[in-house]
Amino acid sequence: MKDGLGREIRYLRISVTDKCNLACAYCKPRPVKELRHSDLLTVEQLAFVAEVFVGLGVNKVRITGGEPLVRKGVAELVGQISALGCETVMTTNAVLFPQFAKKLAAAGLSRVNASLDTLDPRKYTEITGGGNLAEAVDGIRCAADCGFRLKINAVLQRGVNDDVLPLAEFAQSVGAELRFIELMPFASTTDYFEKRFLPSAEITEKYGMKFVREEGNVAYYACDAFRAGFISPLGRKFCSSCDRMRLTSTGLVLPCLHSALRFDVKPYLVDREALEKFLKECIASKPPSHNIERGELQQDDMGSIGG
Repeated sequence: MKDGLGREIRYLRISVTDKCNLACAYCKPRPVKELRHSDLLTVEQLAFVAEVFVGLGVNKVRITGGEPLVRKGVAELVGQISALGCETVMTTNAVLFPQFAKKLAAAGLSRVNASLDTLDPRKYTEITGGGNLAEAVDGIRCAADCGFRLKINAVLQRGVNDDVLPLAEFAQSVGAELRFIELMPFASTTDYFEKRFLPSAEITEKYGMKFVREEGNVAYYACDAFRAGFISPLGRKFCSSCDRMRLTSTGLVLPCLHSALRFDVKPYLVDREALEKFLKECIASKPPSHNIERGELQQDDMGSIGG
């Protein structure tokens, strides 16, 4: 289905929980209201919304968090969504992945995007609020050994991963595609953004990387040492081709990550026809673009929305 500007909506991101076993500085930097179990959509409700979205043309569903592997029943949700015939993928910090790898493979998970910003143990512990780098690395290796298609996502941060070669070498060693994501400002992270923002262009220029191709929101570059994808919402605004919608764990549909627009799906969960009509209205309302450059920042934290 197309939105009001003619963009074909093919991609749904489902945040299954706002909880996480890490506390990354740019994701959820402040204490937030604890959600009750009753605040969350059930696994069956999440799957139902995904099913109606698939009926409207979505062919890719990403399971996110927080950290999705802390949500009880996440493997069952993956199974229900993959049974719809769409590509079912997950973004994870990989720390808990070895405990779930076999269940997720059996459920039909097709790809894993692992978040890893640095291979420096001290820096990793600092930016994740106490995380253990070895656990994340073991989780990524587990995903590779289990045969999952694997991508490693690193958020570019000045003073954290200005030297990207260690990440490039590690990604190559596990057969993963490496992607760098520009740090985005949220209302709660403006100080961190101002201190740490590292433009994609600075990395491509530093290593003499040449443009290879563009695929959706990813621009691929290569040099003699490595190749990588760059997702640059500030340096290369790609809103005109955005094909995604978001569903939060509490049942809010967000047409845009950086917009205040949100629509509550819960009143429509008992009637498929009503839900379909409601989701069509949500898709039609998708804004033309974010307005970060004008200072219009998302008031919710990225960890609560699902990135």
